[in-house]
Amino acid sequence: MKQLILPATGFELQVPNYFYFHDDGIVESIPDHTHTLNMIYEVTEDFKELEEQRLEKEAERDRNNPELTDVSYLSGKSVGYKYASGRDKNIPRGVHAHIYVLGGRPEPTLVKSRGHEEGEVVITLNRRDVIQQGLEKWGVGVIGFTSLPDEAKCDLAGICALMNRYGSIELSSFDYNLSTKDALIAYLRRNTNWRLE
Repeated sequence: MKQLILPATGFELQVPNYFYFHDDGIVESIPDHTHTLNMIYEVTEDFKELEEQRLEKEAERDRNNPELTDVSYLSGKSVGYKYASGRDKNIPRGVHAHIYVLGGRPEPTLVKSRGHEEGEVVITLNRRDVIQQGLEKWGVGVIGFTSLPDEAKCDLAGICALMNRYGSIELSSFDYNLSTKDALIAYLRRNTNWRLE
């Protein structure tokens, strides 16, 4: 096992020695970067066209949803690859997780997007508790955290990234007359891409 510290959120966790985390930073195109990674990791099917279609569908859906104020339909991606062939000696065999975010947006939005994608990695590693601990570090207790959908937990990881970057954030969109859980749900509903069923 080895220690992994995620840069945006500051989350710390133990990961297997064969796990590699890559923060690819800001990219100009999510589908193009995904295509490049698919080529590097020898993914035989090219998902670029399918990914572009999926992202455009999400964008259209989000554009038609007036409740969303911070739409992040194209904001970032986390993707994992199991690399076993060993053909490229510069790439160690193992599991490689990459995160990247779309540029051209204000810095706080980029920070939040990176935190969200780091949350995706943490959830892939089945360590949701790390997100909850990250919130508690900043004095944010979440009633019913375990019952929240994973996408909402990733959005909370984005909030952790904002707090990690700026020391604190203004959560003025919280309705303090609600329970903490209901306030978080109301906040996430207004300010993230999380949808309630």
